[in-house]
Amino acid sequence: MLLSTLFSCSTTKSLEEGDVFYKGSRIHISKTEKEAEWKIENSSEKFSTLYYNLWDAPNGGIFGTTFGVFFPARLYIYNWFYNTKDRGFNNWMRINFGEPPITIQRINPDIKTQKGVSIFENYGHFGTTGHYKLNYNKRQNKAYLHYYFDIPKAYIYRNVTLSTSSSESQLFDHINEFAKKTKLKPGREFNLYTIREENKNLETHLNNNGYFFIHKNDFIISADTTVGKKQVNLEIALTENLPPICYQKQMLLPSSVFFDSVMQKNGSGKKYTWGYGRLKKHVLDSVVKIKSGHAYSLENTRTTERNLNSLGIFSNPRILYKVWSNDSLSLKPELRLNMLDATKITFNLRGNYKNTGYVGPSAGFTFKQLNVFGGAENLTVVGDAYYDFPIGLFRDRISVSSGFSFRNTLSAPLFKTPKNILKHAYVIPKYFVSLNYDYNRRMDYFDIINVNTNYGWAWSSNKRLSHKLFLVNATYSNISNTTARFDSLTTDNPFLRESLIDQFILGTAYEINYSKPAFQQNKLGIDYNARFDLAGNLLNLLNSSFTNRPQGEQKFLGVPFSQFARVNSRVVLNWNFSKKAQLVFRNITGVGLAYGNSQQLPYIENFFIGGSNSLRPFPIRAIGPGRFIQLDEGEVNQAGEFKIEFNLEYRFTLFWKLKFAFFADAGNIWLLNPDPSRPGGEVRWNKLMQDSYLTSGAGLRLETDYIVLRLDLGVVLYWPIFSDDQRWIFQLPSEVVKSSFAPVFAIGYPF
Repeated sequence: MLLSTLFSCSTTKSLEEGDVFYKGSRIHISKTEKEAEWKIENSSEKFSTLYYNLWDAPNGGIFGTTFGVFFPARLYIYNWFYNTKDRGFNNWMRINFGEPPITIQRINPDIKTQKGVSIFENYGHFGTTGHYKLNYNKRQNKAYLHYYFDIPKAYIYRNVTLSTSSSESQLFDHINEFAKKTKLKPGREFNLYTIREENKNLETHLNNNGYFFIHKNDFIISADTTVGKKQVNLEIALTENLPPICYQKQMLLPSSVFFDSVMQKNGSGKKYTWGYGRLKKHVLDSVVKIKSGHAYSLENTRTTERNLNSLGIFSNPRILYKVWSNDSLSLKPELRLNMLDATKITFNLRGNYKNTGYVGPSAGFTFKQLNVFGGAENLTVVGDAYYDFPIGLFRDRISVSSGFSFRNTLSAPLFKTPKNILKHAYVIPKYFVSLNYDYNRRMDYFDIINVNTNYGWAWSSNKRLSHKLFLVNATYSNISNTTARFDSLTTDNPFLRESLIDQFILGTAYEINYSKPAFQQNKLGIDYNARFDLAGNLLNLLNSSFTNRPQGEQKFLGVPFSQFARVNSRVVLNWNFSKKAQLVFRNITGVGLAYGNSQQLPYIENFFIGGSNSLRPFPIRAIGPGRFIQLDEGEVNQAGEFKIEFNLEYRFTLFWKLKFAFFADAGNIWLLNPDPSRPGGEVRWNKLMQDSYLTSGAGLRLETDYIVLRLDLGVVLYWPIFSDDQRWIFQLPSEVVKSSFAPVFAIGYPF
């Protein structure tokens, strides 16, 4: 009924008198000078620039892109609740769910046509002409927009000159050096965008070679198009009458170093000291790239500031340059380093909610000690104790969980690597060492202890891309105090028993992270994370070389060790429709394969699904694998070796700091091989969607200055565990429908 009402609503209902509804546009390009054959050089760059500036997504454009147009649902909602009032329920619905009609008047094709002509002329196609036409419908209130551009052949550079009127030979030499590698070359097409880029690059080149006072606005760009034969003489030169200091290099004097405004003396000691701390000089010498006696360099200055920030012991480190009073060609660097609190201890006692589907009290502490040994080594110790109760669907068959953990991590600058393989890192790399201890008591099953230690490197390739390499990643797992219920489960399921028995994991791992946040200009944000684990190969090689134990029975220090490969990836796309509305998509995919000395993945390396950040309203480890379900037992055996999950959430502001959201989640976990004790758990590659759960719902989000509180109501729409004709919620008995709903309370956004 609602859809038919929306469809019956005209797309032009809210148009003002004289407005024309925009249906879409096309761009037509034709070449003049047809008497000679010629092609448009760099056409992909030119056309993409043109389309980026001219193409307007009509109502219903998919994510506002040019890839296609879908049903304009937001426009229909806008028109359905349209009135002239600027407040009230209808206005609230239009703002949060609707989209006003895009009109020809709003697009302003006259300005867009002029913009298109300007773009082609910026690429050297001087003499380009353009016009547009509107193809109306019968009622003259809707139209397609067609742009037409006639472009002549582009002008090319005859001569390119980068010069200075100064006789100062060093500046002249540096400009000549840049001229050899510039993109502006005789014979290439005129390109105003490249000229602007190279103007900035020339400024940077001179700044990096000692010319502190040179700015890109100090250059005059002249283009003479009167030389004939569609050629241009291009000249980039410094303006006249600049202060003499601009034409000469600025050399660096020894740096002054200030810790919390206390100036350090340049003595022969090996440490900087101040009232309550010290720092080894070699640390600062290694991260500071500005050196006495060298010419000023903008690149070295920026690198130094990044390095200082990355140490994690300074608050907003700055580098200031002052002209030396006795010599105008000398700069005095000042390193202004304000120290963060060296020691910080926090305690917490709170009601705890975990995205695994547990709620209960917890108490803990965090201890941070910066610059532990005077070499920018930072230590973090986190302790936590908890007693958790399950919530959500199937909570009656999930045991109470209690335990405690200690996590210790020490990180420090990594100044040297074998063969200097990380020398091109964006900032100074770091090494890290961690030792973690976890104790968990599952009242109905067992006590489990996990001890993990690792050593590795962390570095960044650029401001968006970071890496972690775990050179050594060792874990020991021990189960004790098992219950009769657990013993019965593992007796009937040897696969489960093998994954849970005491075992040792020794391997390596690699993580990569890419993050590009969404801004007003760039509305699509991307966050990607992937991790690859490889374990047991070295121990397998040593056992095969020095023992006669067959694979499957090999041990390390008397404990069976695991051998496996595991990959897990996560991608999150965040699309900002406006300041008040956004659409977020997430995909998680993971697969683990045991081989060699193992027939099963270790339990802690298996994949699970569910929880408030996953398939709402299921608690974690309550469903799967595949079409298998354990209605009369707990969730210990509901783990898998393969996982796919998709999540979609639309968030919008109600008022103040309160938001509303609609969401949908789909996915499952599977076994790679059949398990007789878990029938239906194996993956069916041609029926992944049919074997996945589908949940949906809506909820509130309260954004305070410190925390996000979330309350969702979730419903299971599709159950793969039932027969083919009784999987959707509208096909199920009423008692199953009632049990398909569950509230979900959580802290923070799910993704």
